Parts: sequence; structure tokens; C-alpha cells
Amino acid sequence: MTRITTLSAVAFLMSGTAIASDYSTSANERPLTKPAGMTQINVAANAVGTKSVGVSVDYGITDTMDVSVGLPTYVLGDGGGVQKMIGVGLGYGVIDGDALDVAAGLNVPVNFGDGDKIPAIGIDADTRYVMMDGALAIRTGHGIVNYIMGEGGGVMIGLNLGLTYQVTEAINVDIDTPLMSMFDGETTSIADAQVIDFGVGYNMDAIDIGLKATNVTEDARGVGVVVGYRL
Repeated sequence: MTRITTLSAVAFLMSGTAIASDYSTSANERPLTKPAGMTQINVAANAVGTKSVGVSVDYGITDTMDVSVGLPTYVLGDGGGVQKMIGVGLGYGVIDGDALDVAAGLNVPVNFGDGDKIPAIGIDADTRYVMMDGALAIRTGHGIVNYIMGEGGGVMIGLNLGLTYQVTEAINVDIDTPLMSMFDGETTSIADAQVIDFGVGYNMDAIDIGLKATNVTEDARGVGVVVGYRL
């Protein structure tokens, strides 16, 4: 299950039942949910702009279902500290085809500070269509519906687009951008604001290494390194 993030990530992957050598080095061939028994520990660090570190854990319950828990983020600098928020997510693989993969997702943040204990509920419909003999994947559907609680809340609908190109079996390039969002009767499209995330990854049997730049067209940019390790 894919996760929304404005932070770059340093990911450490540990396998239980799943074996690292069984996990494809091609990003376009990996399932949308974690395989049964695979545990993935993610450490997210933002090095540009607001400097912060966050930890989350994904676990494959079955080959079609995984669960995710995001621990409180630590923000560095003046006024920073541990944020009183955790996130819980559930992903379920609906379609696992040769070209088309679809996974439904539910994401719920839990607030331990002031305000609503559950400030929002997010629904995903992660969809990936692979073409060109697996070289190019078109991705969409993550964060498609968000229900924001409390005063001034409501339903937000968002449509995003992502492309993953496999340069080689081990090297991939990612480009992501939001196409449109609707909230409180107002619509924002890519014509109003261009936001682009760019990443390059190198995947091996046990280790993934990558670079990621977020929001490269705006002032609030993020840049970091992505590392994955599987046992």
C-alpha cells in the first residue's frame, strides 16, 4: 500500500515469512500490499525546510492485506518536539493482474493532543497499470477521498497521477503530481498549482537505495535519501 508523504524517507525493511530474495527488484512488479509476514520499518527524514524524523511500520497480514502504523513525528528546531499524532492504515489487494493492480486502503490519524481525536479519515483506491512490457507504470487513486472532521470539515476528493519508469530491472524513476482536488465547493487543478515529486531508486535483493525530491516546483521543498534493507 502506497503512502502519502511530504517527507523523504529512509526505509529499513525486515522480512518475516516473506524472504528478501523473493521480493522483486523491479518496482513495477512489486505487489501494492506487503507480502504475508513481511515487516517493513520506515524512517522518514526531511532535510530541507521543516526538519523532521518519523517512524512507521508496515506488516503483511496476508498476501492481499497489510496494516500500517505511523508513530509520532519528531520535529527539529525551535518550537519542535514530538507531535501528538499517530496514523493507522489498512490496505487490501482487490486486483492482482498481469497489467492491472488495485488495492483499497483506509487511513485514520489519531490525535493525542488538543482537538478532535480522529481529525480525518482517508480512503485510497490505489491503481497501477503496467505497459511497455513492464517498463512503465501509471499510478493513481491514492488519497482519493478524505473526510475531514470538525468545524469547517467535509469531504475532500483528490485525483493524482504517478509514473514509474524502469530504466533497468533494478533502477526506476518516479514522477508524481496532483491533478485535481475538490473541497467545500472549490476545485483546484494542475493548471492552478503545479506540484511535482521526483525520485530515483536502485533496488537490490536485500537493499533499496534512492533519492527523492518533493514539491520541486514550490518553495516548500524536501530532499532526502531512501534506503531499504530486507532480511
